Amino acid sequence: MSQGVPAGRARSASHRPARGGRIRTKLGLATASPWLRAPLLLFRYPGLLLAIATAAGILALAGASSPLFLSSAGNALLQENIGATCPWVAGVQVTAPGPLFGTTFTGRPALSLFQETTDLLAATAREIPHTGPIELQAVGTALQVSAPGGSKAHGVRLYTRDGGFAHVQKLQDAGGKGVWLPHTTAGSLGLRAGDDVRLASADRALSVRVAGVYRDLATLPRTGFWCAQDHLIYPLSGFDFYLPPPFVMADRDTFFALGGRLRDRGATFTWEIPIVSRGLTIPEARRVDAAIQTATDRLREVVIGFASTVRVDSSFDFILQKAEATTGSLRSPVWTISLAGRLVALLVIAGSGVYWVHRRRTEATLLSARGTGPVAIGTKALLEALPVAVGASLLGWGAGIWLIKSLGPSELFDEGAQAAALRQVAWTAAVGVLLLAVVAGVAARRDNEPAEARGRRSLAGTPWEIAVLALAAAALYEFLTRAPRPTTDVSSPLKVDVLVLLFPILFVAGAAGLAARGLRVLLPRLRTTGRAWPAWAYLASRRLAIAPRIVLALLTASALSIGILSYAGALTSSIDATTDAKARVFTGSDLDVALGADIPVPPSIAARTTKVTQVDRASFVSDQLTVEVLGVEPSTFSRAAFWDRSFADRSLGELLKDIAPPSSASGPVPVIAAGQPVGRSSGTLTFRFGETKLPVKIVDQVRAFPSMSPSEPLLVADAKTLADRGVHGVVNLWVKGDPQPALTALTRSNALIISSVTARDIKSQQSFVSLSWTFGFLQALGIMAGLIVLGGILLYLEARQRGRAISYALASRMGLLRRSHRASVALELGALLALGCVVGIGLAWIAARIVYGRLDPLPQLPPAPLFRLPVAVFGLTALAVLAAAWLGAWRVQREAERARVSEVMRVAG
Repeated sequence: MSQGVPAGRARSASHRPARGGRIRTKLGLATASPWLRAPLLLFRYPGLLLAIATAAGILALAGASSPLFLSSAGNALLQENIGATCPWVAGVQVTAPGPLFGTTFTGRPALSLFQETTDLLAATAREIPHTGPIELQAVGTALQVSAPGGSKAHGVRLYTRDGGFAHVQKLQDAGGKGVWLPHTTAGSLGLRAGDDVRLASADRALSVRVAGVYRDLATLPRTGFWCAQDHLIYPLSGFDFYLPPPFVMADRDTFFALGGRLRDRGATFTWEIPIVSRGLTIPEARRVDAAIQTATDRLREVVIGFASTVRVDSSFDFILQKAEATTGSLRSPVWTISLAGRLVALLVIAGSGVYWVHRRRTEATLLSARGTGPVAIGTKALLEALPVAVGASLLGWGAGIWLIKSLGPSELFDEGAQAAALRQVAWTAAVGVLLLAVVAGVAARRDNEPAEARGRRSLAGTPWEIAVLALAAAALYEFLTRAPRPTTDVSSPLKVDVLVLLFPILFVAGAAGLAARGLRVLLPRLRTTGRAWPAWAYLASRRLAIAPRIVLALLTASALSIGILSYAGALTSSIDATTDAKARVFTGSDLDVALGADIPVPPSIAARTTKVTQVDRASFVSDQLTVEVLGVEPSTFSRAAFWDRSFADRSLGELLKDIAPPSSASGPVPVIAAGQPVGRSSGTLTFRFGETKLPVKIVDQVRAFPSMSPSEPLLVADAKTLADRGVHGVVNLWVKGDPQPALTALTRSNALIISSVTARDIKSQQSFVSLSWTFGFLQALGIMAGLIVLGGILLYLEARQRGRAISYALASRMGLLRRSHRASVALELGALLALGCVVGIGLAWIAARIVYGRLDPLPQLPPAPLFRLPVAVFGLTALAVLAAAWLGAWRVQREAERARVSEVMRVAG
């Protein structure tokens, strides 16, 4: 005042807030709006938040999983196809005959043109992505090899291959230059490493040093490195048994030097550009295929100067098309399963909108009283749920990537697959949040209407289950009336009918809804019963009796999720058992080894091995009916061969007794007929070229037998009887159990293995794999639906938490113990989930029994589809139900003890 400021103005100035304070005040008022504070309000209701987050996360996981799974499956199929194909044949293979000395047919020096061609192909290999360095193999014309001065000679072929010496078993190594002899030839000629050997062509002969001795490749099982040379090493088949001349191996310089001195003009050169499959995806494979097509077209024009007949081959295009075809067969069922998971998640999100209004009833009523309409309330719900939905969706997307990489067919994704999955997650999450907002707005408006209006618009009594069951019946009728596609090709992809997936989902949902509706009629009767029950049981029954609509929704959801999981588990178990049985029928046992010569069974595997004789096709003289013939050892057959009781009405032991040798040496041989009916009881078989005739008598007809063909009948006889009558064939060993020790034992015993196949190899074919992957993905949907049910449980508990807190506060004052209250909640939840478990498993069993008989990847190959229940899935589901009930009870008890009863009753009032 001493400075002349009026007192009034001084007082007003002293009470005026500072400029920064005014800004903070305005910001406080602005941010006090419930719509602007909405993104943080949901954190005050952890149960509702977790329910929305769970549904949004599963929605994102279901949306992301379909493109990721298809990408993973396609890349896995591509990798398996390349792995099942010889890597050199899968890439580019250029084969040309040419001389090892002199000039080519064009007049150019052979060696210079060879080097130019090699350089050209090396440059071509660098232009094709995902290929390894070019490799060369060269095979000379047939030579005679003998010891110097010796009279015994053997046919051989001079051979070189890049890296070949690293893939043979070296038995003797003298070092230095020279040739390497196979141990069979060296042993027969009495030669050792360091000796000299004589090589002779048609008009030349020379002596060369033996640098080493290696194990003859024909005495070893087939390996990937030598796969492109199988026809040069092993017999073409056991019936056309011819062992090709073994290789006399040399390095490249020695090979060309010896070939020139021997004047070899008939060598065969093969340049191979192998595919490197590591990290190769379908989109990259398309680029590789295009580059190979361009390269092969150019090579056919350029390499022609080396020889008059040049062959440029590649099977990569076929491999790629096969992988794409199988992926295409998976596309519809995978998208159907993903869509079903998203619809279930959207239903829970819609339910979250209803529970949002119920949990915030006082707030919603207050806003409505102030004139706030349903659109504004829905917007508020949207803003509250948005950050939770965004965070949960990102987590669901990340979880989908991790799960597919960890548990899916392959950890390889196409370029852009993760981005495509994220885009799908974004729009499905947006749909979910908008649906929650709409449902919240409608529910708020409905709660503020008169009871009569609400009753008129209630859909609770609408029998929606009838419509769903009608759709299920239509899907089942369409599926059952479609003719199955018969096939005998185990490598062709099997397309899974989408109706196989739609029918159980619709059937379980509709039937579970009817069961829940029936339970809704029965639940109110619990009010008049249980008066003599313990307090915890009585409280649980009363809560169930007064919550029929919530019980209806929760029971239906739990039955649906458990039903889908059980259905998928039942079909997966059944398909696995069926494919395992079909694979073992195809191979006879776990391992089938065709031998070039009969040997004693190694003692280490004798207890699980039997010998059989595969005889070339025979026919009945009268009508030329072609059959296959199998000779067995009755004394050892039962311990190693695969057998299922569905194959025949009698036991295997009884059947084998019936084919005992006849008393007469010229009498008809007793045989068992398997597969297609032969239509006769006896006849005379004529074998190849009519050299042997055999009278037979059919003593038993069975539906299936190990090693039978799906297209021709099989006649089974005693192997010794066949040999005594002059009927011979290829000796096979059938081994039960782990194949690898058996192969190792046979290799050590110097067995000449023509071929070997395991049941595991057959099961890995794409007809079986596509079915297994599809129902594995359906099982994942069941698990996701189960997680959604957990979100429903949270909503159920959240919606009734206020009443539970009040009732617990009052009951505890009347002597109710903490453990009794917790037990009552556990019984309440456990009864609901257990009933849903029983209903879901029962309905899944019915659906699986109806469908499984039509899911036969190879219907012409026995046995018929086998039905197996997934006991492990049922057990884990029961444990999950118990765990969910206990955790729910623990949470309710914890929240009830922490609640302020006065505040709860004030808000409730």
